[in-house]
Amino acid sequence: MRRPTLRHALTLMIALVCGAALMAPAAQAGARSPASSTPVYFGSSNMQLRVVRTGVTFAFCPSHEMQGEKLNGSTSIFAHSFIDCTTSFNLPVTLSANGDWTQNSTGPTSDPDIDAVSITGVSLTGVVPFGCTFTVTGGAPGTYNRLTSVMSLDPSSPNPGAMSLVASSVSGCMGLVQTGDTFEWSGDYAVDPPL
Repeated sequence: MRRPTLRHALTLMIALVCGAALMAPAAQAGARSPASSTPVYFGSSNMQLRVVRTGVTFAFCPSHEMQGEKLNGSTSIFAHSFIDCTTSFNLPVTLSANGDWTQNSTGPTSDPDIDAVSITGVSLTGVVPFGCTFTVTGGAPGTYNRLTSVMSLDPSSPNPGAMSLVASSVSGCMGLVQTGDTFEWSGDYAVDPPL
């Protein structure tokens, strides 16, 4: 048998490399997930957080924006903007969202154009200049209007999971907020694109 020449060896190597390159895209395409996410934006001009026990509004925000991604029927909310928020006493309050929140559809209502929704996984820290700090965690009920693409968070909305927002890590709030207090979150949010 004739020994392979250098030319034959090079030809074989090039063929192997080209074959691998042609096969690589097919392998990558097969590994890619078929699921895709859709960016979603929520914007409100009347967001409020109210302490049920005292009736004090600890945050009124003329601008609260949320950004998330819709995937498999729910929306993961990962970015927030709270602008010019104040308390009932006209003092500024700084709000900071912690971690990812989730917007869910919880079922139909008696109106075919309105769905029951919720925001869960909420974790929100508030700081008021006189030394008051608190954290609110839990969930809030609401509705979504398919005709107007508006999500309305309202404590009177259907709440099949009996979710609530509860205060913890309270410090320096002079009894206006206490650990274990329940908060109500209300606000109308324009949703783009529609859910």
